[in-house]
Amino acid sequence: MRNHCIACIALLLLCLGASCHPQQPTGPSSPLNLAQATEDLGFFFKTIEQVHPNCRANLSKADYKALKERSYEALRRAGDDKGQALVRVLALTAAQAAAAIGDGHTSCDLSPNLADPGDPTPCMPPFRLRWDAGHVTIDKAISGLERLAGARLLQINGKPFEEAIAPVLARVSGERQAFRMICFLNQQEVYWALVRPVQGEEMTITIRRATEGPQIVKVPLISQARYRQELPAVRHIYPAGSHEFHHDGRTCYWRYDSFNDSDQGRKAIDAVFKDIREHNARNLIIDLRFNGGGATAAADHILNYLTSKPYRDFSRVDTRLSRQLLDVQDLGALEPFARLIQGHVYSSKLKYRKPADLGYKFEGSVYALVGSYTFSSAADFAHVLKDFHIGTLVGEETGGLRQCFGDCPGFFMPHSNLSFSVSTKRFYAPIPRPGDATHGSLPDILITDDRLASFADAGDPEIAFILDWIRKHEAQ
Repeated sequence: MRNHCIACIALLLLCLGASCHPQQPTGPSSPLNLAQATEDLGFFFKTIEQVHPNCRANLSKADYKALKERSYEALRRAGDDKGQALVRVLALTAAQAAAAIGDGHTSCDLSPNLADPGDPTPCMPPFRLRWDAGHVTIDKAISGLERLAGARLLQINGKPFEEAIAPVLARVSGERQAFRMICFLNQQEVYWALVRPVQGEEMTITIRRATEGPQIVKVPLISQARYRQELPAVRHIYPAGSHEFHHDGRTCYWRYDSFNDSDQGRKAIDAVFKDIREHNARNLIIDLRFNGGGATAAADHILNYLTSKPYRDFSRVDTRLSRQLLDVQDLGALEPFARLIQGHVYSSKLKYRKPADLGYKFEGSVYALVGSYTFSSAADFAHVLKDFHIGTLVGEETGGLRQCFGDCPGFFMPHSNLSFSVSTKRFYAPIPRPGDATHGSLPDILITDDRLASFADAGDPEIAFILDWIRKHEAQ
C-alpha cells in the first residue's frame, strides 16, 4: 500500500510541471577562477548523480569514478599560473563527461560564443560536410576547390574520418555513434572551431566518388572568418511540416522535423490530414530523417489519424524525483512527503491508449523515412509504428534507442552560467525486445547504396527511391 501511495505522489508531482532554469546564461567569454570552475564542474556532476535515473547504466562504478577524476584533472591542467581556467575548457570538459554517460539527452551545451570569432589561426576545413544515407559527403567547398563537392570524405591525414574527428565525437552526447556524427555535422562550424581536431595549415584528405577510386588531395585549413564568409550554415528546418503530393495525388510526402504540441502545431497536423482526405491519397510518407524529437503528445495526435487500435508509447517509465526538481515546485499539501520521495526512482507500467476519432482517419499505407538523426520522440514514434504494425519504416536504423533516457530539464552552472541538461526518466519500448538498450528500430526497407544508385541524380535519392517503390508496388 505504501508503494502505491508513493507512486501516486510521484505522478502528482510530475503533473506540476517542473522548471529547472534558475537563471539565464550571460554568455561565457572570460576566464574563471580555477576554484570557481572546479565548483561548477562539481555542481555538474552532483546534478547528474541526483537527477539522472541511472547515470551509470553504460559505465561501471570504477569507470564513472575514473571519468570524474579525469575531468577534474583536465581542468587543473588547463589552469594557468594565475589560477584561472577558460570557460571554453570547462565547457569542453563537461561536454566530454556528459557524452561518456551515453545518454543523448544528458549533455553540456557548446554554444558559438565559446569560440573566438576573431582568431585568425587557420583551423577550419575548406569545406562543409553533410550526411548522405550513412556516409559523410563534402557538401560545399571554398573557391578553387569546388571540384570536391559531392565526394565522400574517407580519411583525414591517413586516418579514417571517424577516427580523425574522434576528439569531436567524444564531446557529442548520443546513444548511437551515427547520431553523434550527425549532431556534429549539424553544428560542425562550432565543434570544429572549439575542438580543432586537425592542427597545422593544411591536411591531406582521401575522397571517393561513386564511379571512381579513392583520390588523395591536399587542402589548406582556413580561418573562421573565411569559413563563415564562404561556407555559411544553411539549415532547412520545417517544424510545422511541409507536404506535397505525387502520383497524381495518390501519395502524400510529408516532411516533419519536430513534434510540436502547441495549438499551431496541432492545427498544422490537422491540415495535413484534411488535405490528404481531399486528395483521396492512398499512401503517406512521413519523413522523420531530420526530426530530433519534441513532444510525445504531438505523436499521439498524429496517431489518432493513423490507427483505430489501442497502442502505447512506452511499456514502462522509470522516474527519479530529485531534490533539484522538488526545490522548484510548490508542493502544497505534498510538502510533508518531499523528504520521503526525493532521490528515489519509481517505475510505472503504461496502459494502452485508445486513439481519438478526429475525422479524416487515414486508412491507406503509411511509410516513415527514418535515419540516424531520428531521435527522442521521433524515434519513439517510429517504435510505435513498427511495434503495432501501423506503418513501414524505410531508411536507416533510428538514432534513438528503443530503451532510452529523456525528459531533460535544463540547468546552469552557478559561476560560468554554462547550460547543461540531464535526463530524469528512462523509457522502455512499447513492446520490449532483446537488444532494446543497444539498438534503435531497424527499417523494414533498408536503403543501401545499391538501391540508391539508380536515383543518384535526384535532388533527394531517398525520396526518389521510396516514391519509385510505392509506384511499383501499386502496379503489382
